[in-house]
Amino acid sequence: MPPSAENSMKLEAAEAKLQDLKANTTILGKEAAAALAAVEAQQQRLTLQRLIAMVLQCALMILRRFNETLDQGNNKQAITSHSSHIYFLL
Repeated sequence: MPPSAENSMKLEAAEAKLQDLKANTTILGKEAAAALAAVEAQQQRLTLQRLIAMVLQCALMILRRFNETLDQGNNKQAITSHSSHIYFLL
């Protein structure tokens, strides 16, 4: 086989291999992009869940403080009411 024919065959084999590598690289790139998108979506869901939990904790804390304030107000009103009854009896 002449050297030019042998070199031509090697070149064709190398070009075919290059095409396979390009195709595989494209596939891997698409898979990597899909994986990154999935990770980003999962991170967003986790962040949203954490934010919702924080908002609910704050709302619960506000409600507890509101109830404590109401209870303190009711206790003060009851004390004031009882005091006025005592003054009335005197």
